[in-house]
Amino acid sequence: MTSRRIAFNRLVNTRDLGGMRTRDGRTIRDGMLIRSAQLCYADAEDRSRLREMVGLVLDFRNGQEREQDPDPEVDGIVNLHLPIVDQLAPGVTREKNSSEEMTRVLAMAPKRSLEYMMALYDQFASNEFSRRQYSRFIDILLEDRDRAVLWHCSAGKDRAGFGSVIVERLLGVDEDSVMEDYLLTNEYLKDERERIVSEFGRKMGIRSDLVRESLTHLYSARSEYLNSLDCKIRELYGDFDTFALDGLGVTEEKRARLRAKFLV
Repeated sequence: MTSRRIAFNRLVNTRDLGGMRTRDGRTIRDGMLIRSAQLCYADAEDRSRLREMVGLVLDFRNGQEREQDPDPEVDGIVNLHLPIVDQLAPGVTREKNSSEEMTRVLAMAPKRSLEYMMALYDQFASNEFSRRQYSRFIDILLEDRDRAVLWHCSAGKDRAGFGSVIVERLLGVDEDSVMEDYLLTNEYLKDERERIVSEFGRKMGIRSDLVRESLTHLYSARSEYLNSLDCKIRELYGDFDTFALDGLGVTEEKRARLRAKFLV
């Protein structure tokens, strides 16, 4: 079982982890843990619905992304900036114009673009800044509040995607469901991905299968990315549980509190 899409007018890839089953037969509570793409496109009805559901928004984007496409200010919602990466990363971060040259380099090289994305994912485990921010993310989830926490990046596929993987694994969701939920992003971002790929092809003046394949690698969630990250975790820590403890500071006591809070 995967997370459930929440219908909004202008927001894409917004999903409630509630209802996902764990290996011990429990389920994640509804309306507590929400993942999303960026919120800047929310219309008045969307903002009203967010106000009813969400108490805290965690923005995983960097400062430049946040400045160019700011989250809407919604009464009653606290918005906290929690950037996951501290550098430009085309395909993951979405700064206007800043990553265009790198994207052009990768646009004719499908194998290179795939390897590039795998290397970016590896940094979620190897980069101290990213580990520290994901650690803060888990600590924030443990704080008391009466409405949902929503976390998002730009597309909700990489930074927010791995944040969701961390939460699901800590709560005890089985690996097949974790992967299925991670890849579900592709269904909800299909139209946006096609728009980006077509627009970039027009800008470059090139229409080719190589360009489409390369750019699709940059703007998709792929099992290769998560598998590569898991290999890096095993290389550095041995397994995910040790990564959670030594890399993210999630003790058994914290994990027990997470399960008590978010499982039924």
